[in-house]
Amino acid sequence: MAKERVVFDFTDEEVRKEIVGFKSYTWYNYYDLIKEGRKWYNVEEKEDKVKVSIVTKEDNEYDCIYYKKTIKEIETLVNNKEPVNLRHCYIKDFNILEIQNDKEYEIINFDAKDSFWDGNVSFFGTKFGGGDVIFEGTQFGVGDVRFDEAQFGEGNVIFDSTYFGEGYTSFDSTYFGEGDVRFDSAQFGEGAVSFSSAQFGEGDVSFRGAEADRVRFDGVNFLSYEDLRFESVNRLEIKDCILEKTLKVSGIHKKSSLSLKDTVNIGQICFEDNSKHVVKALGRNIKQAFKDVVSVLFKRDKKDKNKRDKKIVIKRRINLVKEWLAEKEKYKKSITMIKENYHNLGDYEGEDRA
Repeated sequence: MAKERVVFDFTDEEVRKEIVGFKSYTWYNYYDLIKEGRKWYNVEEKEDKVKVSIVTKEDNEYDCIYYKKTIKEIETLVNNKEPVNLRHCYIKDFNILEIQNDKEYEIINFDAKDSFWDGNVSFFGTKFGGGDVIFEGTQFGVGDVRFDEAQFGEGNVIFDSTYFGEGYTSFDSTYFGEGDVRFDSAQFGEGAVSFSSAQFGEGDVSFRGAEADRVRFDGVNFLSYEDLRFESVNRLEIKDCILEKTLKVSGIHKKSSLSLKDTVNIGQICFEDNSKHVVKALGRNIKQAFKDVVSVLFKRDKKDKNKRDKKIVIKRRINLVKEWLAEKEKYKKSITMIKENYHNLGDYEGEDRA
């Protein structure tokens, strides 16, 4: 028996009330679509509306009907210093650099709840002013999503139940302001997400219930309570960071990889997963580093096989071994940190495993 296609018409006032109020529409909730993950989608544009037909990984079919919004219309809102309300809108190939504005600007009261952003999306260097920045329930299509060097204001930054698709997602060198930062129940898909050199303020940071393949925090100073209790994460990297208060972590499974290289723990790390999985995840990361070294060595030797100088090859191998030994030493320090952390929490079984 064929499954019935479910339609969410965001241009219909009554339907919007049901979705926004978290009431069920037919026997589905709109956020089930986000949770199920996307297999593929198709776009059908009309004059002022866009229909996005979606098939999820569970083979459920949805039609989402949005208002069509152009970059020119968004530019007008920004230039007039009006609230940027993009709720229930479809936006294609958005790039903040296409908004021509010679004077200083701030995007105020940005609200893109339950919207759809198709193609590559760039908010590079965007300045967000007053009010919360809301991407809750937003779907990003096929393409990269970049918030590099964006500056958020004093409000909260909300990416709850956001679907990031298959592209690369970057929040590198992003300043998140003083409000809370939430990625609760976000779906990062198969693409990597990076927070290298990101600056979080005094507000709480939460990824509770999110699912991700690879998440990287590099050179980040966590000042407040951090909730990294993922539903599932395959590769979690917390490198060269400072943990000043409490960091809660979960979602580490049997095949996960975890890195805490060069990270300083001033507060405490609370792992809610089996300590056996946590310690093995740390070991799996150093094994991957070894494979990377061998892979580089093999590729270089193969490239130069017809004109190799033995001295050059030997020197190269020695340098790679030194790199590997340095990585291994940093891994040992990570294990020592985890061991002390388990001891301070009174988790002696975890300490013994480390």
